[in-house]
Amino acid sequence: MPTYSYQCKGCGDTFDKLLKISERKDPEQLPCDKCQGTINLVILGAPRIVSGVSVKDKRPEGWKDVLRKVNSTAGRKSTIDI
Repeated sequence: MPTYSYQCKGCGDTFDKLLKISERKDPEQLPCDKCQGTINLVILGAPRIVSGVSVKDKRPEGWKDVLRKVNSTAGRKSTIDI
């Protein structure tokens, strides 16, 4: 279940609730506990769900050479695997 954030228009009080998607509008139907003001759902952003998208390798040319140089100067404790 997602967590939704709400804010009172009157006093600015904010709170979070863990609700089912179908219940996300329920707190907006009730008055604020502190000032009896109107509660609004705060939309912070939603995750983007993308399927079937491939990303091409956009590493700059010569990046392996840079890693090799770093690896050679790092000594025995290097964790770089080229």
